[in-house]
Amino acid sequence: MIVRKDADGNPTSFQARYVNPLDPSKKVGRNFGLEYETEAYRWLDEEHYLVTLHNKGIRQWVHPSQRGTDTMPTFREYAKDYFDKYRKPDTMLFHSPMLDEWLLPPTTIERTFRMAREKIGRPDITFHSLRATHATMLVLEGGTMRETMDDLGHTSLTVAVDSYQRIVREHHRDTVELLAYQYMPTDDPTVIRTVIDQKERQIDKLRREVDGLRKILQEKS
Repeated sequence: MIVRKDADGNPTSFQARYVNPLDPSKKVGRNFGLEYETEAYRWLDEEHYLVTLHNKGIRQWVHPSQRGTDTMPTFREYAKDYFDKYRKPDTMLFHSPMLDEWLLPPTTIERTFRMAREKIGRPDITFHSLRATHATMLVLEGGTMRETMDDLGHTSLTVAVDSYQRIVREHHRDTVELLAYQYMPTDDPTVIRTVIDQKERQIDKLRREVDGLRKILQEKS
């Protein structure tokens, strides 16, 4: 980042620039007003990400002046390209651009995550939220607490439950309704209707999942 100044030495703008990955003798730059310093660093982060994809052979870098409106790949696109073109099973999906064995610096992760949550309009989400969501969904899909603790790297059941388990209202309601069904007479019309409604919701959910999988298969064939 370069601060541009006028003849009197007063700052006038920021110039964000980096080395052109196709021609190291040249620079790629963009000017920002003094009030847009945050946007300048954000642009540099996004450009650094695209250069990293280029250096890994995942996606060809294109000069900013020649790009369309949608150049940043989604996580799904990145992951697919990574495993299709970068075959190292012992390499982390996200790692330092310097060496595959190095972790990404915490500051880089924080900046990238902040950009992502701002783009989807969810500034309230934290990196911790991702771990909590994973732990919760793992249990809802049938994972045991032991498996959840292993995934999170915890040895304390209390920490795993108190810090990383979230209540899913729909799942909680269905579980309570099933429990009530065990307690009440099986020939009670209200109970039977409740169980039928619950089973139909489960069937609808499974049908949507199956339809989604079939759509993916059709696109691949």
